[in-house]
Amino acid sequence: MAEAVINEKEEVSLTTSKRRIAMLFSDIRNFTTKCEELEPEQLVTYLNEYFTQMVDVIFNHQGTVNKFVGDMIVAMFGAPSAIADREYWAIASAINMQKRIKNLPIDWIRENFITGIGISSGDVIVGNIGSPQHMDYTAIGDEMNIASRLQGLAKGGQILVTRSVYEATQSNFEFREFGTLPVKGKKKLVEVFEVIYKD
Repeated sequence: MAEAVINEKEEVSLTTSKRRIAMLFSDIRNFTTKCEELEPEQLVTYLNEYFTQMVDVIFNHQGTVNKFVGDMIVAMFGAPSAIADREYWAIASAINMQKRIKNLPIDWIRENFITGIGISSGDVIVGNIGSPQHMDYTAIGDEMNIASRLQGLAKGGQILVTRSVYEATQSNFEFREFGTLPVKGKKKLVEVFEVIYKD
């Protein structure tokens, strides 16, 4: 994506398209409280190590890191390049992200960076969105909002997914019904499932 923008000879296009992808939101629980325990330089060192490890897992599972928002990671599976089994790769990535944290050599990260993850899938609008001075390749749509909401609901160590993700991967992973989630602007409740995995 960076090369495409750099090599563009004319005005950079902001053309967008609809695409079916899986999206993953991961966030550290009680991060603001954890920030108060460390000097800023030490916190940034730990956070950079955490991001390095998590990005490595995402890349190894065919994902694309969309952005970092504070301590939150947003990843896409199926954009900019389409992939088969996008929901499978999103869950496999989430499980391995949780496991990677627990196996990091830094005690403080293992003990304090406890993450909740939300995954959804469906049609979203993807493309270069922004201004001529600054643009991001990103995705927008209801499914992005739902994945974010699931991440907010997830407790430390939990991975919550929507029915679309569950149905696409139920033969690959173990799940339990978690409940339903009301979504602003939607009449139907969103069914939520928890991924069961071994540490």
